[in-house]
Amino acid sequence: MRCSRIAVWSGRSRWRGSRAPCSFSPSDRSSRASLRLMSSSLAPFSSHGRSSTRVSSKARAPPLHMTIGSAFRFGRLGALASMTTITLAYLVIVGWRQQTYGYNIELQRVAFAVSLYLLTALIMSGAIRELLELRKQREYQLFHDLLTGLPNRALLIERLQQQLLRQTRTGESVAVLVMDLTDFKAVNDSLGHAVGDELLKQVGPRLSASLRAADTMARLGGDEFAILLPGTDETGAARVAQKMLAALEQAFPLEGETLDIGASVGVAVAPAHATQAEQLLSRADVAMYAAKGSLSGLAVFSAEHERDGAGRLALMSDLRRAVDEGELVLYYQPQIDLRTGGITSVEALVRWMHPKRGLVGPDEFIPLAERTGLIKRLTRTVLTEAIRQARAWELAGLRVPIAVNLSMRNIHDPQLPQTIAQLLQRWDARPDLLRLEMTETVLAADPERALQTMDSLRAMGVHIALDDFGIGYSSLAYLNRLPLDEIKIDRSFVIGMIDDESSATIVRATVELGHGLGYAVVAEGVENAETRQRLTALGCDAIQGFLIARPMPADQTAEWIGRATVPTVVTVAD
Repeated sequence: MRCSRIAVWSGRSRWRGSRAPCSFSPSDRSSRASLRLMSSSLAPFSSHGRSSTRVSSKARAPPLHMTIGSAFRFGRLGALASMTTITLAYLVIVGWRQQTYGYNIELQRVAFAVSLYLLTALIMSGAIRELLELRKQREYQLFHDLLTGLPNRALLIERLQQQLLRQTRTGESVAVLVMDLTDFKAVNDSLGHAVGDELLKQVGPRLSASLRAADTMARLGGDEFAILLPGTDETGAARVAQKMLAALEQAFPLEGETLDIGASVGVAVAPAHATQAEQLLSRADVAMYAAKGSLSGLAVFSAEHERDGAGRLALMSDLRRAVDEGELVLYYQPQIDLRTGGITSVEALVRWMHPKRGLVGPDEFIPLAERTGLIKRLTRTVLTEAIRQARAWELAGLRVPIAVNLSMRNIHDPQLPQTIAQLLQRWDARPDLLRLEMTETVLAADPERALQTMDSLRAMGVHIALDDFGIGYSSLAYLNRLPLDEIKIDRSFVIGMIDDESSATIVRATVELGHGLGYAVVAEGVENAETRQRLTALGCDAIQGFLIARPMPADQTAEWIGRATVPTVVTVAD
């Protein structure tokens, strides 16, 4: 039997011949063709990039692991698999034609080795590709907000640090804006988190349209956004902020309806206000809170804002404790009937007995409660105490309803009717002992949702009043739909009606309008006898103000009521 050398692949970087116990002859034409095919198939993946149609013991080629590596590097793994498959197929055909046992054994060894290498390469390719994809996803999640797709705080800080380093070299200003959407929590509470999320998704693209390619808009969390403006001074940053506020004036389409949303924007500029990234962002946030109290909704950072901000943060922390530890107390201001002189109700006005600052008024801490989400717990505390007190007075022989003011977040809370029903049941109190007051502004944010809540409360027998009437934008058609019992004229018109004819006209028109719609009309802010006489002449139903009594604690209010005339039945205009 004639034996010859055949080419097989070794782990070294050369081809080598080995004797095989077979009758394979290199002079056989089909065998030589098969070997040439294998050689030419693997040649494109060699680091030398050369192919050879001849196989000899002196020919050099890279080892298979380098060939696989080259395939990874140049994206030729698929080609390697195809060529190897074709080569093995040819070898199988040749072996079948030769019908030699030794050749088939050697062929199986070659096929197994190549297949093992190829399978390992394919597995490693998939694993590496999966790891790269996971790494890419992880990096995206680390530096982007998953809801909006915008950069997150971490990426914003990184880019801000880069711009601040650049600023030290170039001297160009770097501006940061912090924007907070107005009453976004009320949207979540009334329309659901799905609608709130959709709103956040729409805000990003709309605001980004006003930015340059070099600018960065990020979501800090919740309803807060930040914008990085490289090479922008204070004037330019304020101009961009105004454009963004203007962009939000157009209503957002949500679930077949439109929603109006506002915002407050704070501006801070480096190096004037800060030179460190976190500090600059913090001062823009301080300015944003200052903007909430301005008519324009825009504020540029100042040292005064920071002092106010530090005090506000401390007060906010104290307020959380106050709600939990019972530091909130109710004062009551009586309301009397102009026809009988009897008490129709008292309005509950919350006060905060701060352990260090003393008595803190609602104008100072109620806005904080609304912004932080504490307003829901605070209102429940007030409702609990008001219903308890009204029932206690009734058991003592004093039947006096108590009125409680509701905020926008309260009236948009779908659980409010259920909460009130539970409290009434807890204290075994009749619904007509409770009166709820809300302003036109509160109702205007989401009229339909407010109407549903009011209908539920009215069906329970709770008395409802529209507070501060005259300073909002209620249409007569909408006003006629509201399930109201009374309208309260804003004190600014009542105080000015003696000296200002236009205020007097508004008061007179409001009385006529309220009676025309079947509502009782109450005037707030009555401070002198002349105003009382004018209101009586106009046919106003009831008054409230310092002329009657100032707000008092519960025990003093009970004494005052005991000296006054209390009607057996509270009369309400139909």
